[in-house]
Amino acid sequence: MKYFKKICIALYELLLKLERAILITTSLSIVAIISGVVFMRYVLKTDLFAYDELVMIVAFWMYFIGAAYGSYEDSQIKADIIQIALINNHPKAAAYVNLIARLLEVIFAANISYWGWSLISWQLKFSGKTMGWGIPLIVPQSAIAIGFILMTFYAAVHCCKAVQAIIHKSYLIKPVEESSEWTS
Repeated sequence: MKYFKKICIALYELLLKLERAILITTSLSIVAIISGVVFMRYVLKTDLFAYDELVMIVAFWMYFIGAAYGSYEDSQIKADIIQIALINNHPKAAAYVNLIARLLEVIFAANISYWGWSLISWQLKFSGKTMGWGIPLIVPQSAIAIGFILMTFYAAVHCCKAVQAIIHKSYLIKPVEESSEWTS
């Protein structure tokens, strides 16, 4: 069992490294493409044909892998005002509200992942291409499916952590302290 756990942790860390590499590469690529376009337009007095297609592909990957990474960090925008209101006086209730929110997050993310996968299946059937470069549309659109599959995975991980917090009663450990800037 320990060996399996080590393999899972290693794969999880490898996945995060791959996501970070994609985010760094796509960010630098967009900067390079835009810089190249500016150089060609204002120095060489010419245009890069259909550069917007290249930016679109890179941006899709950056946005959706970035969203997945935000899900991993749990740093996405959330409407958790009920949980925040309950955590100091009713930490157990806050833990259950968190679990319900996490379950809903998994359900919604899984549903959107299914739609993303359906888009890939449809694209494999009809094999659309971009107008300028003829790049298969599955290249940018696969970022949607992969991004949402990763978001579903991370939502499930956070949901499991919420279950563990309830089982181990670890919700009693860290109540939110009031900030001095709000109370003064």
